[in-house]
Amino acid sequence: MDNPDEEIAIVGIGCNFPGGEGLDNFWRVLLEGKNCAADIPAERFDSTFWFDADDSKLGKTQTTRAALIEGFNEFDHKFFGITEAESDFMDPQQKLLLQCTYRALEDAGMAMESVSGSRTGVYIGLMNRDYEMLRSNNPTAITHYNGTGTAMSVAANRISFTFNLTGPSFAIDSACSSSLVALHLACQALKQGDCEMALCGGVSCIIEPRVFVALTKAKMISPEGTSKPFSGRADGYGRGEGCGVVLLKPLKNAVKDCNKIWGIISKTAVNQDGRSVTPITKPSMKQQEELLRRIYSESDLVNVQYIEAHGTGTPVGDPTEAGSISNVIAKAKPPGSERLWIGSVKSNIGHTESAAGVAGLIKVLLMMKHETIVPSVFYSDDSASIDVKALNLNVPSKAERWETNGSLQRVAGINSFGFGGTNAHVILREYGKTTVPRQITKSCPKLFVVSAANEKSLILTIADTHRKLSIAHTLDLQALSYTSACGRSHCRQRYKKAFLTTSFSDLQHKLATALKSKVESTKSDVQAVFVFCGNGVAYRGMCQQLMREVPVFRDKVREVEILFQNHKNSSISQWLTGEYDDNNFTKPDFAQPVLFAIQIGIASLLKHWGVKPDAVLGHSVGEVAAAHCSGLLSLEDAVKVLYHRSSLQSKVTGGKMLVVSNVAAEKVLEILEVFSGRICVAALNSPRSCTLSGDSDAIDILHERLKTLFPGFEYGSVFKQLDEVRFGDEFKEAVTTIQVPGELLKHLHDYFIHPVLLDYFLQMTAVVAIGRLTAKQGFPSAIGCVTISAPLQEKMVMYLRATQETPDFLEVCGSFCTTEGGVLVELKKLIDLASVTSEDVQMLVHVINTCKQQEVMISKGQASATRIARTPLNPCDTNVTPLQAKSVEIQITS
Repeated sequence: MDNPDEEIAIVGIGCNFPGGEGLDNFWRVLLEGKNCAADIPAERFDSTFWFDADDSKLGKTQTTRAALIEGFNEFDHKFFGITEAESDFMDPQQKLLLQCTYRALEDAGMAMESVSGSRTGVYIGLMNRDYEMLRSNNPTAITHYNGTGTAMSVAANRISFTFNLTGPSFAIDSACSSSLVALHLACQALKQGDCEMALCGGVSCIIEPRVFVALTKAKMISPEGTSKPFSGRADGYGRGEGCGVVLLKPLKNAVKDCNKIWGIISKTAVNQDGRSVTPITKPSMKQQEELLRRIYSESDLVNVQYIEAHGTGTPVGDPTEAGSISNVIAKAKPPGSERLWIGSVKSNIGHTESAAGVAGLIKVLLMMKHETIVPSVFYSDDSASIDVKALNLNVPSKAERWETNGSLQRVAGINSFGFGGTNAHVILREYGKTTVPRQITKSCPKLFVVSAANEKSLILTIADTHRKLSIAHTLDLQALSYTSACGRSHCRQRYKKAFLTTSFSDLQHKLATALKSKVESTKSDVQAVFVFCGNGVAYRGMCQQLMREVPVFRDKVREVEILFQNHKNSSISQWLTGEYDDNNFTKPDFAQPVLFAIQIGIASLLKHWGVKPDAVLGHSVGEVAAAHCSGLLSLEDAVKVLYHRSSLQSKVTGGKMLVVSNVAAEKVLEILEVFSGRICVAALNSPRSCTLSGDSDAIDILHERLKTLFPGFEYGSVFKQLDEVRFGDEFKEAVTTIQVPGELLKHLHDYFIHPVLLDYFLQMTAVVAIGRLTAKQGFPSAIGCVTISAPLQEKMVMYLRATQETPDFLEVCGSFCTTEGGVLVELKKLIDLASVTSEDVQMLVHVINTCKQQEVMISKGQASATRIARTPLNPCDTNVTPLQAKSVEIQITS
């Protein structure tokens, strides 16, 4: 980079510290002032065997307590693409790093697939070798996995390998300052252009007792197993374990990409004690002061409000550090300003050693987010190990509001010292953002996606999301939708669910409902077929919203339009976005180019989403679109074919075409014999649908004959009393007049509802169901309520309305009425289920309509994407990122 002083943004955090995995649990521990030290469980090692209160006893430790994480060795090896055999030999520290790296990327809204192949560096602080010592106890059990399972270098390299990251990758051991030194090196690499992003952090696991023995002999360990920073009770440090990983990115890139920004790393510095003190483990006030003087400018000294101290709780280390902070920073603050706050996370989670620096960093970021300085456990002014007033310092004993005192931002420093003399410091400042008001747009449904490796995990994810939504007050639905669909790794997940939602309350309701429903896994062997239809499907307002709101669709339609204009003056996009006469769609030279442009636009949009066809089919005009989609015709050639085809058809006169549906093709062919060749079959659409072509007068005669023979739809040969059915409200309601046949009149009142009349009702239900259920046949399963007000009559009006519907479920209510409108019998909640048969293909298929007329009032793009997300397409092949707008807030540094 040209500017070596460019600031670095922290855009993602993943952590697992004592008290619970994740940022919410860590913040709860900090805010409540909880100390997480506990007895070391037997599954780690037998602490009672290794314990002795006498520190002079050989091979013994003074403590049986430490701050530990739960499930430290729990690991889903399949998720990370690691075999069970190799996983068994992996250091738990490697496993924690992989998990926290994934969480950091997830927190940043970056799916694994999006960072794969990127120049992302990995810088990991690591010092403990417990697992290696444990594995080497039995040389006969050593395998080829021991090397990669315990090598410090591989702790970083495995992250690069698993996530396919190509930037620099190495582990750093400077003891307890390791993770902050790793942060320093990562920032340098970003400024020098060695990588475009960097993952850095630290990890430490307590598995084996020998380090406890060594610390006891060095008189560093606390017999109580707790760190008590700046307290008169300080008696050494209590050990802790954990892992923290942060994702770094140059600030200007993070702002440009609308990333969430936790905070800004303003400066970093590292130095060494050298031989300024002896022994090597003694802290050097001189070198600590030199480090602070080098990193802090005059303006930094004025603005800094808090220092996260190394603060291990040792009688020598704490006063030394407090003195250096006071001499360089606290006493340099302007007269009249508040005293400098200091604290240490080690009072909560113990000294996590090589993860200590990143633990302090994450603590400060959380305090900035919540504008709160958390208490330092064990500290009180009455029993302090330092004179806070003389040093111009404040140590919080309770949660305090973090005031900025006129400063534009909260500014903090973080110390981290290694017991071999390597010191590191970071200046962190709050990210000052300005929210640019969002342009007010019409609200449209949002897509929310969840996925998991198994059914149990998916249910837990849905439950966790539902819980978090119930306590969240400031979330933005668009941002949440974008993150769920684009910032999560759905590729490797076998179970997923998608929700189309309009509000948080609606999403909460749908999540709660999903918890009670069965979850099915995504199939991996599904093939997609694009089917392009023929004429007769266009309607007013078709694809207007896609033209307005989806650039990929709009641009492709305009590309088609430009190619058509080489042959004739036409404006397809104007026809799609403006008002036009529906009668135009009877003209081939108008309808066919428009339909072709729509088909090509939708196919391009599907491919843009990652939905690619394994096969294509086309009917009539759709054959040309299918030929282009398959690669057989270039777009230019396809337009030529369509232009000449539609022009020729427009010039042909004296003929007509007729589509006959729901009648077996064999029956139609029998009827055509009497027309002596004046009518022929132009296309067999399906076993029960065909297109006829012939002389205009012959087609008209045939049409009338077919209406007589097959009135609207085909059913049993007896009791054909439905001569005419009228529809309304987009075919959701239907009405007909029925005349009871003479042979039934004498038995009409033997029943409350004669079976034949009930059959009429079911026939009408089938009419309403046509085009509504996904299957071609319906299955009436139940009637909820029947109300009989008066006896049925010889001539009546029957009315039905669809009240609820899904692709596989239809609820209908209806009435038998007098010809004047009086209700005789009312039937409510007749349930019609879709059957699982398929007329055209002898296998179970999922049909996804990309453009349905009843969805004119919602976003067609969102609706189509939801159908795609709900069908068993391979999740690795689908990509809903283009559907989602970027962050709804534009963040600007102040």
